[in-house]
This record gives sequence, C-alpha cells and structure tokens, in this order.
Amino acid sequence: MSQFKTHLLAEDPVVVLIGHDTFFRSQIEKMLKQQGLSVFLMSSDRISREDKPLKIPEDAYKIIWLYEFNKDNSKNYLNILKHLEKIKVPTTIISSLTSKLMTNLDDSNKNLFEKWKERSEKQTQFIVDCNYYLPKANFIFGQNLIFSN
Repeated sequence: MSQFKTHLLAEDPVVVLIGHDTFFRSQIEKMLKQQGLSVFLMSSDRISREDKPLKIPEDAYKIIWLYEFNKDNSKNYLNILKHLEKIKVPTTIISSLTSKLMTNLDDSNKNLFEKWKERSEKQTQFIVDCNYYLPKANFIFGQNLIFSN
C-alpha cells in the first residue's frame, strides 16, 4: 500500500534565538522545542561586538530576537540590527513596553519620573530604529502595568 508523506522544505527547520541567557529565553526555547523545532542560540552580547558577517545555519527559517531593556546595553542594539538587516530570514522582535505612569507625581517622585521618561525615550528610539533597519520584521510587545493609589 502506498503512503503519502509531506515534509517541510527543510527537514529540520531551525529557529535562531538571539538574546541573553535569561529565564525568559529558556522558556521561549522550551516552547519552540516542544513544537518540534530545532533552536540555535546566539548571545546578544556576542553579536553586538561582532565585526564579521553573522553566520547562522543555512536551514534557518526564522530569527527571534529577545530584546530586554533591563539586560541589553541600549547602545549596542544598533550593531545587532545592522547584522540582521543583511540576513534575508524573517525576523520577529520580542520586547517590552514601558508602562504609562499611573500615579500622581509630586516633587518627591521627580527622580522616578525622570527615569521613566528616559526609558520611554530609549524605547521609542529602539522602535524607530527597528522599523528603519528591519521594516518587514514582526514585533511582539509585552507590557507591565504599574498602578499606585
């Protein structure tokens, strides 16, 4: 009896997962592996310092970059974007959004406001830069909400 089997274009599709060695990255890796995908891990730090063209597996069909504002040096993300721009593999960027400040601020909270404002400006620049270098990339944003009475 004959049997019909379908195969993916690549027998073992590979997802390139870029990020720091954090709990979040390990959970994304675990989820991808549960879906039957091979995962090729790359360090954000290593890529941001690399001068040579980025080498990824030939059978990579997607790149996922986890950009964590608390872990990533905001000055180095441009180097990563420049590397990713040269690779013709669909890219998804996962990052967090800074929450709206849901509290009444007075002079005692001025330092909190300044830090929030600085982070919001960096976040905005990050999104603008990502759209410039990777206009076809997909974005996934998470947000923590901060409330105060």
